[in-house]
Amino acid sequence: MMTNPCRCLPILALSAALVACGGTEGTAQPEKRATAAASGPIVDVTQDDAEMNAAIARARATSGELLARLRQPPSGMSYLGVKVQVGDDRRGEHIWLYGVRLEGERIAGRLLDDAEYFPQYHQGDEIRVLPSEISDWMTVEDGHACGGFTARVLIPRLSPAERKEYLRSMEIPRLPPGDQVCDGGAGR
Repeated sequence: MMTNPCRCLPILALSAALVACGGTEGTAQPEKRATAAASGPIVDVTQDDAEMNAAIARARATSGELLARLRQPPSGMSYLGVKVQVGDDRRGEHIWLYGVRLEGERIAGRLLDDAEYFPQYHQGDEIRVLPSEISDWMTVEDGHACGGFTARVLIPRLSPAERKEYLRSMEIPRLPPGDQVCDGGAGR
């Protein structure tokens, strides 16, 4: 069974993260929040993990919401991150991008971390992908999260203290429930 290594979201003082396979990028104070939200341990997720595959599919299906935010950022948006897969189809590593922007039809940004298993990918490397190739996206708007579908899979696996620290570091009360794209007052 093949696995997909993932960077996780913030876990206490480790400045780690647990967004199933990821991290994040901020529009206001990008390095501060991106580092708090992403650099951290790697979590191996099997390719047949139905929950994770559904989360990635949901992120791709809602990429139009991400594109709208890239084209016209909401006034209260303080964070925007996109997670992408590097490596190959058999085994990939999912890493968050910071400095995310739209370049024509592609989403562009810089890797938040070095790839652990693919040494040709380094922190700060420029990556460009089509919306159909993202692994996840997340924004924080007026203190409420949108997206974060892979995080929703992994966050429940944290201890209560780790969940609390993740939410604190992202400056949100919770992730959106169920299949909702945005939580509370966020969204268009």
